[in-house]
Amino acid sequence: MANTRDCLTKITLLLAAVFVILQGACAAEARETFNRFYADISINENSSVEVTEEILVNVENIEINRGIIRSLPVEYRDGKGNSVELGLEIIDIKLDGRDIPWSSVRAGVNVDVKIGDPTKIIPKGLHTFLIRYRVERHIGFFDDHDELYWNVTGKDFAFPVLEASCRVALPGKNFGEGFNTIEWYVGEYGTKGDNSRARQDSGRVFTVGPLQPGEVFTVVYTWPKGLVTPPPPPAKDNAKAQGAIAAAVFALISVWFWYAWKKWGKDPDKKTVIPLFYAPDGASPAFLRYVRDMRLDQTGFTAAIIGLAVKGAIEIEEAEGKETFFGKGKGHFVLHLKDTEPDEKLQPEEEALMMQLFPGSIDSVPLVQDNGDIISGAMRSLARNLRNANDTIFTRNTDKMFPGIVLYGSGVAATYPFSGEYPLNTMMAGVCGLLIIALGMRLSKAANTGIQNIRQFLGRAFPALVVGFVGATALGGEGMSPVAFILFTASAAIIAVMRPLMVSRTPKGSNILSEAEGLKLYMDTAEKERLEMFNPPDETPELFERLLPYALALDVAKTWGNRFEKVLTQAGYKPEWYSGPSPFLFLNGTGLNDFSSSLGNSIGQSMAPRSAPGTSSGMGGGGFAGGGGGGGGAKGW
Repeated sequence: MANTRDCLTKITLLLAAVFVILQGACAAEARETFNRFYADISINENSSVEVTEEILVNVENIEINRGIIRSLPVEYRDGKGNSVELGLEIIDIKLDGRDIPWSSVRAGVNVDVKIGDPTKIIPKGLHTFLIRYRVERHIGFFDDHDELYWNVTGKDFAFPVLEASCRVALPGKNFGEGFNTIEWYVGEYGTKGDNSRARQDSGRVFTVGPLQPGEVFTVVYTWPKGLVTPPPPPAKDNAKAQGAIAAAVFALISVWFWYAWKKWGKDPDKKTVIPLFYAPDGASPAFLRYVRDMRLDQTGFTAAIIGLAVKGAIEIEEAEGKETFFGKGKGHFVLHLKDTEPDEKLQPEEEALMMQLFPGSIDSVPLVQDNGDIISGAMRSLARNLRNANDTIFTRNTDKMFPGIVLYGSGVAATYPFSGEYPLNTMMAGVCGLLIIALGMRLSKAANTGIQNIRQFLGRAFPALVVGFVGATALGGEGMSPVAFILFTASAAIIAVMRPLMVSRTPKGSNILSEAEGLKLYMDTAEKERLEMFNPPDETPELFERLLPYALALDVAKTWGNRFEKVLTQAGYKPEWYSGPSPFLFLNGTGLNDFSSSLGNSIGQSMAPRSAPGTSSGMGGGGFAGGGGGGGGAKGW
């Protein structure tokens, strides 16, 4: 009997194990998909478009619990670079043939339509979402044809689409009738895709095989002119009134900032600059550059990292690239946390930077793009902690900027009634000016010589002049006149130029700047004889290493490295805080630039631009997957 019980127990355990394995396998197989995504599009005679999307969704309560979020694009750029708002009206939304709660909210260039009852979970299984909406300005009107260039699915779909299709009806015609050509693109966003991945049957285009997240299904329907009425042309604007307002704004802003700069924008008189052989009061390299430039840039961040290495807080490793068929790949740098106390006391901003670079148990950070969030977060942390000293070293005079900004905004608003039927261009002109002003908020104040002031003035004014020229050409008399646009751009340029010039240093800030210039004077003087009267310290590898981060921060790294090249070679210098194949990497400006570039390359990626529907044709192979209107994205919630 005992043997029988043991046998039954073993069989029961075996069956239980098999059951668990099967359950796991089923769970692994279960996934959420859009089994079917059908789009019916009706083009109205007034050029508006009504879209009905029928989406058959396999719900597994993984990402889709209460419903889906359908993102519909409503803003694009036209061929002139103007922002184009596309009207959107939601007509009807249903789930499995019944009304379902929904809401919509603007999210960047999209409107996110959130479908589902927040108090209920959708049961697992197949469910059909139906979305009907009306959009405007999606038709392209060309010399020899009219066209609908439409992304049936967008690149931001979170789930695979097993089957997608689209059919289009012209005014007064059945679906699929009256078209000159019907074309399609299926594949990754921005590519021509594979034409064989879709087929046409009686005017409806079907995909062949599933679409993975990120792939786009785009169709192009063309028809003879005359079937659809283009939107009405814009009314003429009042260019003279706009020009008069812009001229008055330009004059008032110029007078105000001339007066404000004379009264509040100048630094206290600086002390006489003499060579200094050490950092003032133990100030960090990034702090001295921040006091000089009134901002933190990539060079300042690099100097801070090297400063941590010199103080013995971290080690910099240069990892060589791996061997490939095409030769050795590009290497990268790795920051390692040392397990010993730093040789020198860290400043508060340096301690915060260490905590940001090495949170928790992390003890190494490769400078690769995957770690961009860590590196950019560390740079933001350093900037944030440097700004803690703003009140003691800067007088920002922000309140003196408000009259100019108010004058600018009031002037742009005053031109609105004179903008005809394209007032959006007037608002975009205002936004261009605000972008120029924002540029001025980020720029530094030249503090050393008149030539530097002139150079920085031209550097700030040039982008504004380019924007003014391009903007005036692009507007072409629609909305805001070119003359008014140029004057408003010039007004914004004055504000941008004056923002950094209105920041003045406190007496303490002015003293620190003088000391930083004294340290730079010592490191930038190649002839030792010129410094003998000041009793400079002996030139040793230790002195080179201690002031190396400051040389980088104050833009004299190349001179500093060249000056010590013979001393370091004779001493067989190799920094203890560096490991890798290039022991002299940090000896001159080139190596420091390589390291700084490695830091910069690990931060951020760019995004592809988007074009407005109707501004470029997709027929005849001239389009690509994702190049039309519609599209957007979809995800669960």
